[in-house]
Formats: sequence, structure tokens, C-alpha cells
Amino acid sequence: MIKPKIIYLIAVCCFITMFHFDNGFSQSISGTDSLSNIIFETIRQSAFSKGEKLFYIGIDRNSLAFDNETLKAIQNETSKTIDSLNVQMNDKRVIFNDSHDEARYYTEYNLSFKVNQFKYEVDNVRETGVLKLKDEKWEIIQQHASVPITNDVWPAYLAKQPVNSDPLYSFSIKELLEDYDLFTLALGEAHAGLFNYINPQRYYMLTDSIKKELTHPMSDIEFYRLLCPVIEAIKCGHTRISISNQTNDYLNKQNIFFPFQLRFISGKAYVLKNLQENTIQPGSEILSINNRPISVIVSDIFKKQNSDGGITTAKYKKLDEKFHELYCQFIEQSKSFTVQYIPNKAKKPKEITVTGINNNEWWGRLNANNSKPKKLLNLKVMDNTGVAILDIRKFVSQEINEAYGSFQQFMDSAFTVIKEKNLQNLIIDLRGNGGGNISDELVPYLLNHPVQYYKIIDAPKTRYSFLEHTDKGLFFNEVNVNLWNKYRNGNGRYDLLGNRNEYINPSPLVYNGNLYILIDGNSFSATSDLASILHDQKRATFFGEETGGSYLGSSSGDFINLTLPHTQIKVTIPIRNYIINVSSISKIRRGVIPEYEITNTINDILEENDAEMKYVLNYISNNKK
Repeated sequence: MIKPKIIYLIAVCCFITMFHFDNGFSQSISGTDSLSNIIFETIRQSAFSKGEKLFYIGIDRNSLAFDNETLKAIQNETSKTIDSLNVQMNDKRVIFNDSHDEARYYTEYNLSFKVNQFKYEVDNVRETGVLKLKDEKWEIIQQHASVPITNDVWPAYLAKQPVNSDPLYSFSIKELLEDYDLFTLALGEAHAGLFNYINPQRYYMLTDSIKKELTHPMSDIEFYRLLCPVIEAIKCGHTRISISNQTNDYLNKQNIFFPFQLRFISGKAYVLKNLQENTIQPGSEILSINNRPISVIVSDIFKKQNSDGGITTAKYKKLDEKFHELYCQFIEQSKSFTVQYIPNKAKKPKEITVTGINNNEWWGRLNANNSKPKKLLNLKVMDNTGVAILDIRKFVSQEINEAYGSFQQFMDSAFTVIKEKNLQNLIIDLRGNGGGNISDELVPYLLNHPVQYYKIIDAPKTRYSFLEHTDKGLFFNEVNVNLWNKYRNGNGRYDLLGNRNEYINPSPLVYNGNLYILIDGNSFSATSDLASILHDQKRATFFGEETGGSYLGSSSGDFINLTLPHTQIKVTIPIRNYIINVSSISKIRRGVIPEYEITNTINDILEENDAEMKYVLNYISNNKK
């Protein structure tokens, strides 16, 4: 139970917006500015002032939960005075009905405040409410507030400042050891699939050997490089580690980033985009950088870069996305780069020295030239061919619902078209689809019999000892246990209650024709799960590259975000393990491997010629009965 003395620090954020509103701020949609001002003045006046009244807040995912010592200090305090309250309004709207006697308002804001000596911050609060005009006065009749959360946990968060903001600071051996012990403790307690790809003996040998290297002071990026091989050894693509915000901000401002976007094809590196004019032209093959062969650079990065099962297609896709950042983090930070390369459509190598650019410029120049993104969902019927192409960019329900109403609504419409036109060949393009939470909703349209999607969803623990260093609240241990069975399963783990491991039944619109699926190293997480089910059921023919997600599933679904207290390095730990219901157990270190492994050449990419899709279309044409 939450003790009454601290209840003013827990709950929903209602009435917080009422402080520090500017009287003249309104953005009225259908009413006058003066009437809008009256509405928000009513909201402002309804708030309590500083004093002894209870105060409610939500969570801030970017801050840290307070620890037991801080909690005890708060409990012992008698004063509940709120000081230094500041509200930063990011959005504010009001809509009136036709008779102007009812109003709905919406606000989105960040806030910070102090209770005694403790500073709190809450970001991205969204509040909405309804007011009615009664006896010439506006009264609030409904009011709701929320923040982005998981598991319906609403703990209080103490805004903690980094111990040291100097990115070049060297941390003491004691500080490094304390961070390392917390790092390994958290992984050991919480990671849902810690030993899916490495046996415990080898894992502990690795962590012990790295700990022995902590014999001298280090900067956080040096320490970060020591931690990354542990994350790589776990071989879980959902486990993430990043340098501290202050070091990342510092590095991003330095002119130390390789000024090209690369594309890796069959182990070779090609220039996709030149972010410095008059240097190396797109299509050129990079042979070496600062006298390091590209093969050596890639090998060194791969030793510190994680993916499900160590799948290399996923690692190469990360190089495609941000080689310049990985080079900076793991190889060197250089202000100039001597590059040996072969110009596009030439044979003789050349050499050039180029200067680095800062990371903000790098992304700015890249995004300035980017084309319009593809639709999240799209069905294209190829005229007079009997072929339909279903392109699915994501399985993220929130984004899809905003754009299409719902995933089911779009798929019902798409498969109605396929059925009415009697199309016998369907290509589903899952390239670049990093997953989401609703890939299983496609199964009813593709399999004509019931299928169990996941056969195991479990976790090693339900309570954790290190939550004061994470984004989970102090009361997560109390609430989280309700999500799990009270008893361990036969493997000594906790089964997750829910419907994800129930059988999925066919839709009335189920498609029984020929199915062809395009995949690549960015087909990850829930997308890879879907591919595994369809591959195991022998439902489709696959083309492209090996998926970036494991054939047997992943650790994902819910996460704990750990911040190491001294170095401020951040680690994301998945706390649920999902095992796909497939018959094979021999492919644990691999994804779905396509029957036809094909990839676009660098010239295909530069000329926007999708040779992979053309290959599938030719395959269908040549195999028509």
C-alpha cells in the first residue's frame, strides 16, 4: 500500500496545468479569443495554491525513480510546500459547441517543481477536460491527465542531475567498479533471455575478465567500450546501451564524423550519399579509412555491436544507418579521414583526405535530401497479372490507428479487394519493417487453420533490487507482481498471463493463394516473429536477406531503462521472453533464411531500381501454371 504521508507525490497529474498559465495564451478553434481566455482563467483559478494540500504527479520517463533513502527523508518531512513550480506549455487548444455553453480543452506540457529540497520533473503530460456554463460561470465537469507509461504504474520521479557534466572526465576505479557491479547485477536479475545464446559459465567468465580490466581511471566512452562486448555476447537485439547524454551531446558538436552515408552489400562498403561536396561520388567502393581496411573496421565494430543471435544482416543494416557514429564510438575520433576508394564503374583505386563534420550537420544534410517516406500500409494490384503487392512498413498499432483507423480495418479492405478480384499471387513486402505490437493480427488473413503464435511468454523474476537507478518507480515491485502467475513454471521462471499465447483463428477473408514474402536484415522483432510462423507453417516462399530477428523469438515487450549513477551510461533491458511456436529448435542463432537470397546492387539503389521486387515478379511469371 502507498503510505498517506507520501500520497501527494504519487498519481495522476490533475490540476497541475492550472499554475502559471499566461492569461492571453488561447488558440481558439471555434470560439473567440476572449471566451477562450475566460475558459483557461477558470481552469487556472480552480487550482490550489502553495500550501498544505495534497499534490499529485505522474512519471517522467527521462528521470530516475527516487531511492529508499530519499523516500524515508520525504516521509520524515512535515512540510508539503511546493516551490519553484514551472509549467512549459507545448500545446493548448479549446473547442466550443455551437451554443457556446460547453467547452472542451486540451493541453500538453512539461513541468518541474520542488517539494522541500527535492526537485521533480514531469514531461509530456497530456490533459483534457470539459467545462459547462452554469449561472454565467464556467465549471469543470470532467478532467483527465496522463503521461506515456507502461504497466499502469504511476510512481513519483526525482530529477537527478549527472554527478559530473564534463565529457572528458576520468572516473575513478571505485566509481567504475560500482557502475560495473550495478550493470551486471541488473542484467542478471532482469534480462529475460540472458542465457538464450550464451551458457552461464562463458558469460560469467566474460564479465569477470572485463571487471579485471578496471584498473585505472577511464572516461565514460572508454568504459562504454568495455561494456559493449557483454551486450554483444547476450546477442539480444532488444538490449541496448548508449553513452551518457552529456558525452553524446559533446561528441555531436565535434567535427569528427565520417562525411558519407555508406551502404554495405555483400560485405563491401559503397558511398550512398556524399555529405561533403566535390569529394567521393556515390557508388564508389570504400577500401580503407586512415589505413584501416574496411573489413578490419567492420570486424572491430561487430565485436561490440549486438543483434539477435549475432545475425550479421542486422548488423550490416545498422552500419547502413549510422556507420559514422559507430566508427566514432568504437574505432577513433578523428578530424580528418584519408580514404582509399574505387570510383563507381572504375577499376583503379584513388586516395583522398577529407575533413570530418559534426553529427548535427551530418543528419541535417542527409535529411534535407531524403525523399518522402512510404505509406505505412499500401496495397497495389498489378494490372493484368493476377498479382497484388502488400507493403507493410511497421506493425505499430498507434501509428497505424491514427492513419487508417485500425490495422484490421485496412486488412479487411485489402483482402476484400484480393478476394473480389480473385488474385492468386500475393507479395508481402516486409523489408525495413522493424516490428511493433500487432504482427499477429495479419495471421488470420494468411493461415486457414488455428495457430498458436507464442508457446512461451515468461520472465526470470518479478521483483528487482536496483529500481532506484531506472525509469521504473519505487512501487513497480508491488504492482508488477500482479502481471504474473504467483507460481513458477517448470523452468523456475514466471509465466506471463495474457492472450498472446492463445490460438489465432482464420478470418472469413483468409487468403489461400500463392504467398511470397520479401525480407531483409531490418525485418526485426514482431516482423521476424511473423516470418517465423509463416516459414514454419510452410505457407510462403521467401526472398531477400535473412531476417534480423531470431527464428525462435526474442526478449522484448517490456523494458527497464537503467542509468549507471556515475558514468550516466544508459542500458535498456528487456524483461519478457517470447518463444515462437515453431517446430524447429535448430535455428536459434539464425533468422528466417529465404529460399532465394537476393539483394539490390549499389547501382540499383542509386537508380531506384528495385531488382529484388522485380526478381519476385519474374519468379511468379515463370512459375505460373
